[in-house]
Parts: sequence; structure tokens; C-alpha cells
Amino acid sequence: MFYMAILFYSIVNGLGPTHWAPNGIEWWFILSTFAFLHGLHPETVTSVVPGGWSIAVEMTFYLVLPILLPLLNTKVRCFLFLLFALGLSGVNYVLVPYIFSYPENQQYLLRSFSFLNFFGQLPVFVIGIFGYLIISGQHARSQTLCWSTFGLVGFAFLFFYPILGFPKNEQIELASRMLRHILAAGMFCALAIFLAHLPVKALVNKLFVMFGKLSFSMYLIHFAVIDLSTKIGGNKFFAKEDMPSIYYALGITLITAAIAYLFYKKVELPGIDLGKKWIAKLDQSHKTVGFQPKGS
Repeated sequence: MFYMAILFYSIVNGLGPTHWAPNGIEWWFILSTFAFLHGLHPETVTSVVPGGWSIAVEMTFYLVLPILLPLLNTKVRCFLFLLFALGLSGVNYVLVPYIFSYPENQQYLLRSFSFLNFFGQLPVFVIGIFGYLIISGQHARSQTLCWSTFGLVGFAFLFFYPILGFPKNEQIELASRMLRHILAAGMFCALAIFLAHLPVKALVNKLFVMFGKLSFSMYLIHFAVIDLSTKIGGNKFFAKEDMPSIYYALGITLITAAIAYLFYKKVELPGIDLGKKWIAKLDQSHKTVGFQPKGS
């Protein structure tokens, strides 16, 4: 599905200068995106496929996950590593301008890259592992529900509290965005823990489960749906007020979900089946090569 997105957006958007690639899209931008290495450079991180930065971060995390899991096998270790990851994201923010050089009018690429790259997002994944350890651990249900509710309310309060509206300053604004990002991760982690122990029907139901299955395709598609809606003037039918904006967002979501359902059936599921077959063949090949009868 991601490879189809590379082809689609490369054709539709072209290779000319864009906000995320002000010098134009080079051939190696597409090649690095194809190899999931686009998260290593400010101009490739999200220029070929809109929102592609998250795919790069996820693939990098999958690569290091087998190394992290044995190390982060307790909540104490996970918490300590979270502190390390937070420090690493700060170092990442400081070092990025020294690694890449851009003129003044393109410095926004570095500020965005320091937030969108793997080290800027690593704390979020560590929070996810922490949540997994709590869900899979042996804890009293009532106690877990109590603490997860407390955490959800606490993180939500800090996330929405007006004190986070810092003065207009680029450095402070980036720090504020990173802080809110971590708080949002804490909110969703607490919510996941709560729902794992008390699956409220309003949030855990067939409709939401289906949206979860369609979420990857929806993520890749919704940029094109919004762009097309804007070009044909679909957004002009809705006033720039709260409720009309909600209706417009709901309409975009439903249209995106309908298109994503087709891609889920025709592209994602066949791709998943193909992947399973390849894995089975590789596994069988590994077992065959690894088996050496005695005396051979």
C-alpha cells in the first residue's frame, strides 16, 4: 500500500519544489522512501508521500524492537529508558542543525526534522512499551483501572492546560510541540490500559475495530481526499465555524474510509497473505538448511 502511495503521489504531485522539498524531489528521494530510509534526511522524511515520516519512524522502530524488548523487560527499566529517550530527543534537536546545512529561508526543515525523525519520536514508542508491560503484567484490575483513569485525566489536563500556550518563539514553540506530543502519548497509553481492563462499548465495538483495520490505508489516502475536496471547492460548502467544520471532517473521514475499504480488500489483505507465504517459505528454508542429520 505504501509503495502504491509512492507511485501515486509522485505522479500527481510531480517532482518540482514543494514545502518539504524546496529544492525539488531528486531520484534518490524516491529510492530512499522505497527502502524506508527516508527518515534519515530533512528533505526526504515526508516529501514523497505526505505524512510518510511516520512510516519511516515506525519501520525504524520495528528494526530496533528485537534489541529493545529484552532490555526493557521491567517497568523500572522501561521508565529509566524513557528518561534516556527524552534526553536523546533533546540532543537530537541540538545536533540536527550541525549535521545538515540549509539557508535561512529553509531552516524550518531542520526544526521539523528534529521533531519528525526517529529520535524525536522514540519516547512515544517507549511509552507504548511501558503500557504493554502494565497490560500484560499481573496487576489488580481495580487498581489498574484507578491508576489508568488518574493518568488519563492528569495527562489530558496538562495537555489542554492554557499554560502550554508559550510565547511566539520558534525554539519554545518546538519544545512545546514536543511536550504536548509526549503528553498525548501518555493520554493514549493510559486510555489503552483502561480499555484493556474495561472495554467500554462506546470505544470498543465493531465500527471502531473496522476503522482500526482501515487506519493505515486511510492515513495514506486522506491527504489526497482533502486535496481533491479543496480543488473542487467541497470545503466551500461548509462555513468556517465549529459545527460545519466538524461535519466537513466527518464527511472527509467517511469518504476516506470508503476508499480505504477497497484498498484494504484488494491491496492490503493480499499483501499480508503474500508476506505470510514468503515468511513461511523462508522459515521452512531456514529449518531445512539448519537440519543436518548425524553423520552427514
